[in-house]
Amino acid sequence: MFPNHRGRNAFFRGLSAWALALGPGATPLGAAQSDAGSVLVVLADDLGIDALSSYGLDPTVPSDLTPNLSALASQGIRFENAWSAPKCSPARAALHTGRAAFRTGIGNVIEAGMHSLPTSETTLPEMLALRAPVPYSTGYFGKWHLERTGTNQFCAPSSLHGYEHFAGTLFQVPPQPGYCDWRVGACDGAVGTNTRSLEYMPARIFDLASTWIGTRTERWFCVLAPQAPYELLHTPPLNLQSIRNGPGCTSCAPGTRACFDAALQALDRKLGQLLANLGPDWEQRVTLIFTADNGTPGSVNRYWPTGHAKLTLFEGGVRVPFLVAGRSVPAARRGSVSSALVSISDVYRTVARLAGVTTLPAGTAQDSFDLGPLLEAPPRANGRTHLWAESFGRNAPAPPYAVHKVAIRDARYKLIYNWSEQRPLFLFDLARDPRELTNLLKPVAPAPGTPASTALEDLMGRIRASLGP
Repeated sequence: MFPNHRGRNAFFRGLSAWALALGPGATPLGAAQSDAGSVLVVLADDLGIDALSSYGLDPTVPSDLTPNLSALASQGIRFENAWSAPKCSPARAALHTGRAAFRTGIGNVIEAGMHSLPTSETTLPEMLALRAPVPYSTGYFGKWHLERTGTNQFCAPSSLHGYEHFAGTLFQVPPQPGYCDWRVGACDGAVGTNTRSLEYMPARIFDLASTWIGTRTERWFCVLAPQAPYELLHTPPLNLQSIRNGPGCTSCAPGTRACFDAALQALDRKLGQLLANLGPDWEQRVTLIFTADNGTPGSVNRYWPTGHAKLTLFEGGVRVPFLVAGRSVPAARRGSVSSALVSISDVYRTVARLAGVTTLPAGTAQDSFDLGPLLEAPPRANGRTHLWAESFGRNAPAPPYAVHKVAIRDARYKLIYNWSEQRPLFLFDLARDPRELTNLLKPVAPAPGTPASTALEDLMGRIRASLGP
């Protein structure tokens, strides 16, 4: 039977003194990068690590499907152990706050009328405006999904948490009319507009971002979230992909992998065009971070076990690509691969350091680690020893959260824990079982004194120290 983890009071009191330490907690940052450059974050939608040939997990993925992303991997650093979240909104909240879901209350997709990102959070653009020693223009392009409105018919500047410019959708593009008939909300300061677009949505988002970047006269921070490849499958225009024949922007039947691959190929081509527009010297001026909000949808999953894809806390739901390229990657590190643990929340402190920020307000980005040491030649440890992801049944301003589940891993072991029911669900040895085929809690818990048992105690202790008694 499982150990009586409610009764281990002394053990948990000791852990609670440092309250999980997912992130550094303290406000000072490492040495700021001199002559800070611009930063571009590209946030793909529904793209797991399994879907890119550069990661080499799924041999059925065509090697030439995403040549621009493969080039970024060969020119930058490819991180193999990066987590985001099982679903869209929690990942976006973690990226923008550097804080875990139990702190922000965003552990599920934000729907109409549901709790959304609190205005009390200090988001990335707000942090840059307050703390960066040099001015930064800030822009967001694409799917926002941190606001509780269920409509894209307007753009509310107050919903954008500090971005000077926004163009995209506050919620998400609905399946009908579709990706070639949608509403573009745009804000410049307090001025909001809304127009109809008949262009393929992800391509239009890339073009809007490219135009905005091209008119900047100062350093800029840009998040580009094109809602692609995405679970609601569709056929991109033929000028952007060579996989799916027929008229562009038509819906596809669920589970049509060719449509998913076509959308991914279109995303890759638009990314290549954007980088070309930045100019041949973009790597000297811009740091680029490419990642995704969650894993590949189960309907098109070909690598992970059934039921281990998007929406879950298994690796197929939270393990995503994470590439860093450009000015922050020294020549000696280009084309390298890192097995370091990385979270989407780490974008926050990384951007802060790149922008020259040296301190953050107390309580800001507790769960974020600066990736700077991992980018150096040679790389150094940055202090992160664990990864953390959560899911709720419904977002709320404060705990308890309904159907609250947590995943936590160290360098080897991973635990999935039902916090609402106070019981461990799965324990995996990722070093030996990366696809999570064998639950070490079945048929019985690991024997006391074994490495698996020690890991189970430690991981449960870290969960309880963070979430409470």
